Amino acid sequence: MSKIIFNRDELRRIGDEWKRFFQGELDKPMIFMGTVFSHFDEPKLKQRKGFPMYPPEISAEEIIDIEDACLGCRAFVGDTYPCMSLNFGPGSLSSYFGARHEVTDSVWFFPTAERLEDIPEKIDTGHWWYRRILDLLDAAGAKWASTPVQVGGSDMGNNLDVLAELRGNSELALDLVDEPELVKQKLRAITAAWRDCYQREYEKIAPITGYSTAALGALSERKTARLQSDFGYMISPAMFEEFVIPDILALCDFLDDPCYHLDGIPQLQHLPFILNIPKIRAIEFVHGAGQKPPCEWTHVYKQIHNAGKQCLLFVNSKDALDLKRAMGGTLRGFGLYVGDFMTVDEARDVYRQLVS
Repeated sequence: MSKIIFNRDELRRIGDEWKRFFQGELDKPMIFMGTVFSHFDEPKLKQRKGFPMYPPEISAEEIIDIEDACLGCRAFVGDTYPCMSLNFGPGSLSSYFGARHEVTDSVWFFPTAERLEDIPEKIDTGHWWYRRILDLLDAAGAKWASTPVQVGGSDMGNNLDVLAELRGNSELALDLVDEPELVKQKLRAITAAWRDCYQREYEKIAPITGYSTAALGALSERKTARLQSDFGYMISPAMFEEFVIPDILALCDFLDDPCYHLDGIPQLQHLPFILNIPKIRAIEFVHGAGQKPPCEWTHVYKQIHNAGKQCLLFVNSKDALDLKRAMGGTLRGFGLYVGDFMTVDEARDVYRQLVS
């Protein structure tokens, strides 16, 4: 039996508001507060690990029981709901193509292909992680059949990011110049594999709540995901248009409510391409550690809003309140994941200030 207390009607209310948010019709921001606890279950919290860190002898059912107990300690304030994301490291898809991964306190990927030709065009569906993720989704579906816990799919990575994990950043940068057509061939194989993996996961996720999630609390009654190309940091707009945009367009055709993760200030040179893709609903611009706070990037958020798209941000409560003031007293068109640890009363007060 689940230890999570949450009302399915409340999830439906939140889902309906996300639908209006994506359509640009919601007059309030969406505020997700994922680190508010009502109490602590010390034994279970100490047992909890990142998904790749659990040894094979710990069953999927045992892992989901630990997740359930930890979610049962949380308070769901504002537009927050119980959720669990299957994070096996950014770009886990590369492992299915043969990249070597190493698990420490994080997950690291290491290239194995000396040549582009060495990269297969089909994934290994017998890979340990591939099977483990499907087992976890089955266990989640059984555990939460009557409890509205939103499960997020694995962070597979996209296009050039996956290829870089297979080939190496420097090697791939040269490949873009020396063997562009072979690069495109491999990218098409990666995109096809991404769609297949997403579909397998989605078929297990959607029946649990009727929703899928992109990131930062974003919900859709249909297929959503967060698309990105961190390798775009290293290439020109011309190369971005040639090597990244075809993949993004193909995945937008496959998804219903795609979002885009634009990571790093240098990637702003690629923003016009993303804004010109009609189907992308929202954009998460990450300015990066050590840079100006969100309230100093209002010109970027206004550019996104003027293109008819919404903004997603990971912030702390102070930055969120400062951003509200900088945006003229309203956060309409923003979906915020507020990441501070707060008491329930503190969270309710912050939520009230952000939506008022």
